[in-house]
Amino acid sequence: MISLLIKNKKSIDEPKTFTFNQKLIKIGRLKENDITLKDISVSRQHAVISFVDGEYKITDTSKNGTFLNGELIGNNNEKILRSGDNIQISNFVINVEIEDQYDNFEKTSDLIQHRFSDSSLPASNSLFPYIEVTGGVTSGERYEFVEDFEEIILGRAPDCDIQIPHKSVSKSHAKIVKRKNEFELVDLNSSNGVFLNDKKVNGSITLKDRDEIVLGQSDEKDKIKIIFINQFKKDLPEDKKETKEGKIEIKEEKKEYVENPPQPDEGQEELKKEAEKEEVKEEKKGIKNSLDVTNINIDREEILNSGAEKGNGIKFSIGEYALIGIAILLGIITLIIIVYSVLT
Repeated sequence: MISLLIKNKKSIDEPKTFTFNQKLIKIGRLKENDITLKDISVSRQHAVISFVDGEYKITDTSKNGTFLNGELIGNNNEKILRSGDNIQISNFVINVEIEDQYDNFEKTSDLIQHRFSDSSLPASNSLFPYIEVTGGVTSGERYEFVEDFEEIILGRAPDCDIQIPHKSVSKSHAKIVKRKNEFELVDLNSSNGVFLNDKKVNGSITLKDRDEIVLGQSDEKDKIKIIFINQFKKDLPEDKKETKEGKIEIKEEKKEYVENPPQPDEGQEELKKEAEKEEVKEEKKGIKNSLDVTNINIDREEILNSGAEKGNGIKFSIGEYALIGIAILLGIITLIIIVYSVLT
């Protein structure tokens, strides 16, 4: 609901108050408007007040200009209205009073207490970061940033995660988001700004332990503050450590380094390989000689002596018997050839 107190600076008439509970209010010279201002310098439809997304806004639709708190709005430009604002159209001064449903916050305190009891009243020994409200009717309320936390909204509307019931606070004023291991405060294009430790936030800023957040309230002495607490940090595993820059490094397993580790004697290795090659060659050569019967030259007497030794309890292998047979056969053939040559 909005109330407009209108006074003509050139008239001695008493100011008139108009109260509206509608989404569109037209102001101009014609009677068809919701508020008629009888002056030749006032346009037929000079300005329009609209209620959009929980905010009252004024749009200048005139040729001669509409002023808000002494500043020209500009044709077809739009400005947000706040309680206590002054609109000037020609000789008319319009004082704005907005009956904000959130001003009577005590009426909704039971709803807020129930909401906070579910999600934002952690124990004092919490191991997670949290924010706490100081001042105002929600003083002492907390919101804990648990592991699956992504973001929370701060503002004047009851559906915000943290509600600050002040007329200078926008419906959705700011938010806190988690980015990796840090928490960031973001201004949601609020009308009266976000302040961190008494400094205005431009866009976003990283929060630190014991930071003080203020939404709007630039003219207030006793401001409603939101304190960010991040003194509880989980212990990192032994194989991890946190640097001064806040980055986590993983310690690599240490390995002992020997400048000149012992190496096998290359000369001995080469000799060993050569010996193995020679041994293989000897084995192959022996097998070949045992199979090439044409190159065998065996002394008969040695064979007989060998046979005698075998007869004294030494057994022959099949191969040895074969060699003895071949030697005898060769001897007989040689004898026959000699006899034949003598006779012929």
